[in-house]
Amino acid sequence: MKQLAEFDADPEFFMNNVSEGKYMIKAGEWPAFLYDTGIINPNDLLKGFMQGKVLVCAFQHIFTGPSSAISGTCNATKLAKAHIHGLTKPMGQTLGYAAV
Repeated sequence: MKQLAEFDADPEFFMNNVSEGKYMIKAGEWPAFLYDTGIINPNDLLKGFMQGKVLVCAFQHIFTGPSSAISGTCNATKLAKAHIHGLTKPMGQTLGYAAV
């Protein structure tokens, strides 16, 4: 990432500039773990985006429990955080949280 030094110097300022459109992050600059490598298409950079195995497992671990991240099924004895917070589907904010 070209702007890494700027981000490291002041992450909040940098993220505000990204949110306001002052800094542009291009699809080709996203980390590979955000993509499902089985369906990446160089002509369609959104294909497979936010579907990478590591990201999906991190999301499942946080929101549906560690067992679901490993086995794909939930064997929890208490309510998942997704249920507690009323999450019914992955959203940009929750995927972003898992990615960080």
